[in-house]
Amino acid sequence: QPPYPEFRLFATREERLPVSAVREDGTDVLPTLSAIDRVYAPHGKPLPYEGVVEPHSYILDLGDLAGYQHPVLVLFGWSDFATVDARYAASQAGVSVLPVNLSVKDAAGEWVTAIEDIGEPGGWPKPQTVDLKGLFKTNDYHVRITSNIALYYDRATVIDYDPDLPVRVFPMEADRAELVYGGFAQMYRPDGRKPDIFLHE
Repeated sequence: QPPYPEFRLFATREERLPVSAVREDGTDVLPTLSAIDRVYAPHGKPLPYEGVVEPHSYILDLGDLAGYQHPVLVLFGWSDFATVDARYAASQAGVSVLPVNLSVKDAAGEWVTAIEDIGEPGGWPKPQTVDLKGLFKTNDYHVRITSNIALYYDRATVIDYDPDLPVRVFPMEADRAELVYGGFAQMYRPDGRKPDIFLHE
């Protein structure tokens, strides 16, 4: 809805994987967060309410970010939306849906909330960015992500946003345009599991 934001490109550099990634119980999940391959980091045990699971955390060591002027966490994945009925049923059972919380460590080494709710990659797989600038209290660059929403993270990286990186924009004109009947997209699951993939052919 107007007014639309001004066209802008965000240039980044130094994308890299976390040094380590574990669950709250110490389970190594870095292999599941290293590539976009439909192999997701395990979340909490499912509860009898769609999209709601037991509280769980992912602890990422992002390595040395001292040279990053504007670090940004990129989480690629999707979430299984809890319907209104599911959330109401959960609330009646005393289960509250927790926002996706991001914590960092303070000078005493204790976890403190940095962002109350970073949101979630709603719907089918997509990248989600989390601005980390100014959040770290020390030179300890661990982050902890906690929720009881059914999150399916497929890949995690950290990048450095640099507004001074040179960017060149090249306009391209279309050679032709056709409006044709495309029918319905074919929906399938290559591994038998959600999320669905849609073929528009």
